[in-house]
Amino acid sequence: MIHDLGNDLIPVLAIALSFAFGMFWILCDTIDSIHKTARNSRLKELLIERGSSADEIERIVGIGSSGVEPVNRPVPPVKSTRPVHG
Repeated sequence: MIHDLGNDLIPVLAIALSFAFGMFWILCDTIDSIHKTARNSRLKELLIERGSSADEIERIVGIGSSGVEPVNRPVPPVKSTRPVHG
């Protein structure tokens, strides 16, 4: 079978390996997503068992993997340093 490919062996292998890599990437991403979902579900269950409020659970789960609580501070408007003449 390989002998029949002749000069087309390298392009066929390149396409096949690209496809295999893509499938492997999708599989790993799916497994990672399932793992994160299961971990978050278990964390929520533990927080409910400990009597945490919905706001606390949302805050803790919303922190994510960064370990830093997201801050939504208002940003003051930028003021011009040039005087306005009118």
